[in-house]
Amino acid sequence: MTEIISYFSKAVRFKHSQLISRVLVKMEACGVKPNSQTLTLITSRCTAEGNLEMAVRHLLSFSEQGVTPGLEAVQPVILLAARNNFVRLALDLAEWFERISTRRLEESIWVECLIAAAETAYVCPSFFLVIRKFLISFLIA
Repeated sequence: MTEIISYFSKAVRFKHSQLISRVLVKMEACGVKPNSQTLTLITSRCTAEGNLEMAVRHLLSFSEQGVTPGLEAVQPVILLAARNNFVRLALDLAEWFERISTRRLEESIWVECLIAAAETAYVCPSFFLVIRKFLISFLIA
């Protein structure tokens, strides 16, 4: 049953994101719990539409349900936030993901956050953390 719902999720991934809620309701009615693959499909659709609010909403609601998002789900959301000058949101999401996951974001994600912070003249303690992470990964490579 999980595979059927997963295929259904893939089928609507190019449709408007409003259809996603129907899929989630149907999954819940059938007793199927969403997994990280479902979350990736949903956030991909939301970010493709530029719908940052829904992407963040799904990331947080899935994590409350015990689904740990993968890089494929989180990185596009962080990029969308950074490229739309929501620097604090992008940095908060990046720090949140690295806190809950064993995986680390790609350096390019941190660079996008740095660029967005520089373009908006955004400076906070997180900003210095980003610079430190970037420099450390740059020096190690």
